[in-house]
Amino acid sequence: MTSINLSDLTLKHQQLAFFLIILVFTVGIFSYYNLGRLEDPDFTIRQMIISVVWPGATARQVEEQVIDKIERKLQDVIGLDYVKSESQPGKAIIFVVLKDDAVQEKDIRPTWLEVRNMVNDIKHTLPEGVIGPFFNDRFDDVFGCLYAVTGTEFSYEDLREKSEKIRRNLLGIS
Repeated sequence: MTSINLSDLTLKHQQLAFFLIILVFTVGIFSYYNLGRLEDPDFTIRQMIISVVWPGATARQVEEQVIDKIERKLQDVIGLDYVKSESQPGKAIIFVVLKDDAVQEKDIRPTWLEVRNMVNDIKHTLPEGVIGPFFNDRFDDVFGCLYAVTGTEFSYEDLREKSEKIRRNLLGIS
């Protein structure tokens, strides 16, 4: 088997090599200028968390009397990829995930409204004492913040300690 000598091939076909270099360069420039440049680009998270609280119930009761009913109802959601659930004593957490290609970014809110309506339709069939369901689909409503603590009359250690104190206070706000 003979190996291809790229240098020899390029020297024999200089016009083709030059054309390919110009083509790659042109496509690169075109791609660069069409590249998105948003500081905080829009993105769609196709996942919802449904949580239900049932004080005093065992994990098995929660699974059989709450999760199974909700999961069966959610099978009718258009574009559903999968449903994953966790049952714990006194509470249930259900993850609803949509397929990437099933719903366009602008159409995600009506789908979540449909999920809410479907689950609320069976709310009356859930056992007495169930609190909820609660829906969380707003994962994309977050913004990043960057803070800087500076001071010319303080040591780096003092600034670090003050920064940690501020950080702990900010984390306590949520």
